[in-house]
Amino acid sequence: MASDRLKVLAALAVAALFAPSAARSQDPATPAPAPAPTQPADAAPAATAGKWKEDTIAKELAPRSAERSRIQRELNNLASGQTTLDDAGRQIVDTYFSKIFFAEMTQVANITRLHEARHTVRRNYLRRPNFPEALRTHINGLILTDMGRIAGDNGYHPAVRVNAMLMIADLNAQEAPLGAPASAAKPLPAALSQRGGLLDAAEDTTLHAGVRAMALYGVQRHADAGLAPGNQPAVMAKMAAILKEKPANAANSQAIAWLKARAATVLATMGAADASGAVPGELATIVIDSAASVDLRCSAAKALGSQKGLAAGPLKLPELIPALGNLHLDACRAEIDRAAYEQDTVAPRQIHFRASAVQAALGDGKSSGVVALIPANDAQKTLADAIAKNVSETLALVPDENAEPTEQVKLKADELEKILADAKVLKSQPRATAAPTAAAAESAPADAAKPADAATTGAAKTAPAAAGTNASAAKPK
Repeated sequence: MASDRLKVLAALAVAALFAPSAARSQDPATPAPAPAPTQPADAAPAATAGKWKEDTIAKELAPRSAERSRIQRELNNLASGQTTLDDAGRQIVDTYFSKIFFAEMTQVANITRLHEARHTVRRNYLRRPNFPEALRTHINGLILTDMGRIAGDNGYHPAVRVNAMLMIADLNAQEAPLGAPASAAKPLPAALSQRGGLLDAAEDTTLHAGVRAMALYGVQRHADAGLAPGNQPAVMAKMAAILKEKPANAANSQAIAWLKARAATVLATMGAADASGAVPGELATIVIDSAASVDLRCSAAKALGSQKGLAAGPLKLPELIPALGNLHLDACRAEIDRAAYEQDTVAPRQIHFRASAVQAALGDGKSSGVVALIPANDAQKTLADAIAKNVSETLALVPDENAEPTEQVKLKADELEKILADAKVLKSQPRATAAPTAAAAESAPADAAKPADAATTGAAKTAPAAAGTNASAAKPK
């Protein structure tokens, strides 16, 4: 399911964000590859309790105390329907969750068990069969309030804050029927739009990047389920704001690139029209930026192709068309280099995702794309058609994951390089169209064969989406 895939990607992002700085010393525009942790909120390094804020639990509510045992008995009676949720019952629920359960989740000693706590809430309460609806609604409200407070407070441990935002992201207005996949659930609208909720957190640059990643995972869940028309303008505006972000320093540039890719994926899912042209313009700017990572540019290209009512004005077509050709070339070269470095074959999934993203922007039949905006007698039309033909032929080489098109992909890359070079729009160093000079060969670094796009190294076959791509789109049709 798309939502589950996004959670895995969010886990990868959090793992990278919490990794030691040495592990993030690669190309700052490209998120470093990282193994997916079992639970994203448990990926943070150990910390002493004194360094981080923790909510205290009153002595009378300590484990095995008589009062705590009474509250748990009363809550069990409410959960089983033996008693109804009146004012006294709401006080029981508030005390248990706000003053005991959630307070324990803020304590550093418990961060390795945060995923167990989340599962406990879902299994014993929110997703329990025949659970009283009024009680579920009340608990959802407590999670929104308390977890929103925790996620937004930088005094708490990063793992605590990430876990809090993940709980908000997973809130549902209607749980999936028994036996149905989790994607059948309907996300809780208030989690998206409430002050301090998913949208606000996704855009909030003062928050830890891991918290923002989980907020974007939640926004993606809502987009996958279908946004109410009234929510679309707000979501579009927040995602556009993320696309415009500039990293405060080199240390967080990888995280910002990852967040931008996720925002672009949300916009691709929405496919809504933007009358102002601001969103398509921002997406085109990312595609044109050759310094951005291949996967960020591919995410932007796919989102651009999904936008309804595209107009030529904001897109800078004379720059965008060559940029899409160079993006496809860079994507093919990056995967060819990875395969050569690892003595492997190219990964069909990686080639398919990236080529299909470029094709979506150009026009793939599902949407008109940018090629349709070029006048028939414009010189750019010839270049755009040649790029589109090369992309289509590359996609034909990877019909499924069993394909082994390494040599054919190399030929297509060489052909595209010549097309771009002849049009005088080639951005990268020529490989097929010009032999390196002796001086260039002497000055080349010893590890020149190593792939430039570090995000693909060692991850292309197992997790091609780890650096900010959409795994569902990566799978060949």
